[in-house]
Amino acid sequence: MKRPALPPKIPSKTVVGEKVSFRRTLTDGDVSLFIGATWDVNPLHTDDVYMSGTPLKRRIVPGLL
Repeated sequence: MKRPALPPKIPSKTVVGEKVSFRRTLTDGDVSLFIGATWDVNPLHTDDVYMSGTPLKRRIVPGLL
C-alpha cells in the first residue's frame, strides 16, 4: 500500500537567515504533567504556601519545562 503524500511542513517562502519562534503560555496542567512524569516535587514548583514567603511570591515552572 502506497502512503499518501504529505504536504511540506516548511513554509514555501523561507529566507536563509530568517528567524522563527514559537510561543506558548504554560498552564498549571502543563506543570502538573511535567512534575508527574519527572517526580520533581521540589516546593519551588509545587507548594503555593511555601512560595508565598519567598521573594518570588508564587510557584515557578521547572527549568527543563
